[in-house]
Amino acid sequence: MSIGDPLDSIQQQYSDPKHTYVPWCAAKPFGWGTSRKIWTNRTEGCIKGRFGFVKSVNGEVTGTATFEFQAEMKLYSDEIGWNTAFKFRIVDASGEAATEPIYLTVDDSCSLDCKKNGPRSDSGNLWWEYGLGDHHVYSMSQIWNWGESRPSDLAFLKWSMRGEIGGVMSSNDTDVTSGAEAQIRCDSTVPQAYPGCVFDRYKPTYVMNSKKFPAAAAHAWLVQNKLPGHFGSKTLGTPLTYLGSNVMSASDPTKKQSTANREVICPTSWPRNQDVTLSPELNEGTRPRTTGRPATSSPSPPATTAPAWQTDTTRSPPVTSACRPTPRRAATASGTCCPTPATRCPSGTRSAAGPPSPTTRTPSPCGPSDSSSSATG
Repeated sequence: MSIGDPLDSIQQQYSDPKHTYVPWCAAKPFGWGTSRKIWTNRTEGCIKGRFGFVKSVNGEVTGTATFEFQAEMKLYSDEIGWNTAFKFRIVDASGEAATEPIYLTVDDSCSLDCKKNGPRSDSGNLWWEYGLGDHHVYSMSQIWNWGESRPSDLAFLKWSMRGEIGGVMSSNDTDVTSGAEAQIRCDSTVPQAYPGCVFDRYKPTYVMNSKKFPAAAAHAWLVQNKLPGHFGSKTLGTPLTYLGSNVMSASDPTKKQSTANREVICPTSWPRNQDVTLSPELNEGTRPRTTGRPATSSPSPPATTAPAWQTDTTRSPPVTSACRPTPRRAATASGTCCPTPATRCPSGTRSAAGPPSPTTRTPSPCGPSDSSSSATG
C-alpha cells in the first residue's frame, strides 16, 4: 500500500518557510530503496532519500513502514554557525503497519567541536496513521555553533530515528549522516578575516570572460592544458589550492611566498608590449596587470579567497534563510536591522544582539532570505 502525491504538492510540503534554508533542495529527487543522494555548493547542502522500520513479533516480520526524508544544511563563510533542517513523512506501509499507529523519535547530533545553539524548533507531530490517509510532513530545525578550539575542524552531522509500530518497538534503528561528501569544514585560517564554515569537498569556480580578456583566457588555457600539473583544470581534477599568507619563501625566509611568486610573474622591470592588438584588455596603464593568485598548500581555499577552479562556470547565487546563527560582528553596516537577532535583513545588515531565544526562531518580518569569511573550502 503506497501513496503517490503530485510532485508539485510534495515539493510544497517540503518547503515550509519556517524550516527551509536551502530552497532548491525540495525539487531534487528522493531516489529509490536505501539509496541517498547528496548535493552541495560552497555553503548549501541537501541530502534526500528513504529510511524504514520493521515490526517483528516472535521473530516474524508483521509490518513495515517507509519514510522519505530531506535534510538541509546552510553554512556561512563569515560566521562560526550554521542552520540545519530535517523533514520526513511516511510514504509506504505494509502488513500491520498499514493499519496501526506509527510513532517515531528523532535526535540530531554533531561530531567533534560543535554544539547546539538553543533548542530545536519543529512543526507537525511524530506519529502517523497511514491507513487513515495521514501522510503529513514532520519538520525540525536547529542552530549549530563551532567551538573554535582549533584553527580548523571537520564536522559531521547525524540524525537518528527509532520507530514504534502498534506499540511494539521496531526491530531496527536508522540514521542519516552527512558523510564525507557533505562534511563541514570550519576554520580561522585567513588572518584578519572572520572565521567561517564551508563544505569541504565542494570546489568553487572562477569565471573568466574569454571574449573581454582573450589574452588572460589563453594564458589560463595553456596553464590548464599544457603544463604538466594542469593547474586549475576541472576536467582533469586538478584545482588550484590556497597558499596561506603566513607561508614564507624557501629561498628568502624574510619574504612571503606569495610575494616571491608575484615577483616572478609580474617583475617591475617587465616592459609593456605596445602591440595592443595582442591583448586589448591591457590598453590602459603602463605595465601589464596580473591577478597573482598563489598556488596553495591546502586542497581547498578559505572562504574569503577566490574560487579554486579556473573554468567558465559560475558559483550558485547566495540563498536566503529565515533564521541563521548569531553573528560575531557588530552591526556597523548601514540599514535597518530586523527585530529578531537570528535573521538576515533585506538590506544585508545583521543584528548584533545575543543568541536567539526559542521565541525568536519563527519567521521574521524579514521573511526567508538567501545568503551564504574565513573557512577554507
